[in-house]
Amino acid sequence: MKNLIERKKYTSQIGTFQDKPIIKVLTGQRRVGKSYIVKSIIDNLRRRGVNAKNIIYINKEELKFDFIKDYRDLAGYIEKESSSSVKSKKIYLFIDEVQEIAKFEKAVRSFAVRDRFDIYITGSNSKIISSELATFLSGRYIEIPVFPLDYSEFLLFSGLSNEQASLQKYLKYGGMPFIHRSELTDEMVYTYTKNIYNTILLKDVVEKFDIRNVQFMEKLVAFLCENIGYIFSANSISDYLKSEKLKIAPSVIIDYLEAIRSSYLIHEAKRYDLKGKKIFKINSKFYINDIGIRNAISGYAESSAGQLVENAVFSHLLSNGYRVHVGVLGDKEVDFVALKGEKTVYIQVALTVGNKETRAREFSNLTLLEDNYEKIVVSLDPMVRDYKGIKHFRLDDFFINFK
Repeated sequence: MKNLIERKKYTSQIGTFQDKPIIKVLTGQRRVGKSYIVKSIIDNLRRRGVNAKNIIYINKEELKFDFIKDYRDLAGYIEKESSSSVKSKKIYLFIDEVQEIAKFEKAVRSFAVRDRFDIYITGSNSKIISSELATFLSGRYIEIPVFPLDYSEFLLFSGLSNEQASLQKYLKYGGMPFIHRSELTDEMVYTYTKNIYNTILLKDVVEKFDIRNVQFMEKLVAFLCENIGYIFSANSISDYLKSEKLKIAPSVIIDYLEAIRSSYLIHEAKRYDLKGKKIFKINSKFYINDIGIRNAISGYAESSAGQLVENAVFSHLLSNGYRVHVGVLGDKEVDFVALKGEKTVYIQVALTVGNKETRAREFSNLTLLEDNYEKIVVSLDPMVRDYKGIKHFRLDDFFINFK
């Protein structure tokens, strides 16, 4: 596999569990590069000298595997392929887009208990984690979420240097890996990303959840794309839609939001009470998994720059393993409370803090926090200045250096 650029943030994480009796589950939206990462792992195995007969790769998006409909077909194929493997050696089993196989977990479980098998699966729907795997393979798997290219990966894949023009391209086109096989143009990128969106909506939302009102589903996604960074509840969305002559009950909106979230097309950031240290159950913010898809749906405009920067910072935090909430302190708000292990970081995002008024506004909420956790302001300003112990990052510097 020539010219395969390794996404080391994922392959190194997976490598920690390689050859161990635990199933590696790569989850994430379609076309974010799960198959690419799997191929990198296979490439590394071959470099190690693993015999090709001991590597079984099944990709349910390839027509030649269309005959594998359910767990019985899957088990039969694996048994047949493994019969010709080198005896006494590990068998490396890869199943791509496993959610396309009915009751796949039964077959996976039967091979997971065999010491010879080192198993890797990918899925584009969160239900494989929350229901199927959790029920049948509790304690036997590790989930590794995969996201679109972060900014550092974007530079590596596109061959661009870190400069303002590159950052603007990232905010405009997003991080879907395939777009870097061609010249970055509006027509190419947005045609491709819109097609991805249509596939996700059809296969991972409408078909998976038997959605009847497809037109409303599309309007709901468009609404979320156009209102990044705003706090919403099912009730407030329902009220808005009434003004648009659409009468949809809040309970239906909750179901539709969950269906969209399960495809990894959007992510929810719940509000977090910084004083009481609790998560609010209602009124959240929603962010798009890939800002290129967002721009393909809603259009790219300078007026949306603030939303794109905020979304990009949120995505960067997620892709680096943080759990992200919206901080609430009385009537004040902190854009993001990022948690990873014992680490907590408070982050405020702004287009610019160039004048005294905006600087005071963006830094002031963080100065109200009396604990000793790290506090950061991220902006597009060419020059940055720390303030009262609060670190000020330029956006590209934050992307490259904050992990």
